[in-house]
Amino acid sequence: MAICEIGGSPEGRHLQHSRCRRNPHFNQPKDMNPERKEILNLIALPGRLSAAEAAWRLGFEPDHIPVLVAEKLLKPLGNPPPGSVKYYLTTEIEQKKSDAKWMHKASEVIRQKIKDKNDRAAKKRTVRSPAATFNRSGE
Repeated sequence: MAICEIGGSPEGRHLQHSRCRRNPHFNQPKDMNPERKEILNLIALPGRLSAAEAAWRLGFEPDHIPVLVAEKLLKPLGNPPPGSVKYYLTTEIEQKKSDAKWMHKASEVIRQKIKDKNDRAAKKRTVRSPAATFNRSGE
């Protein structure tokens, strides 16, 4: 990757210069989500965290939390009904964040779920019904 001679550095790039616009890193935001930044920088955390906040503290995406709950790696507070907002104990999240074995297991579970989902999608794309194949070849 060549750095533009006009700007000289990633911060000094110019939008009007074509080389700068082609750089894939040019249009990426420089700051993270303000809500995420705020929750990560709190000195004293609240007693409970929402799923998104727990995900940010653990280093996962918010949509990974239901997978971890389904695999019994995380447990929400209380007995929340399906479809309701779920909260997680902050001290438990902080303990899990510093537990290397738990993080390894959680990362593997997420990786496997994503792999399975991608494999199902690929299989669905490659398997065509006989009627669809007939219609395409009969045209």
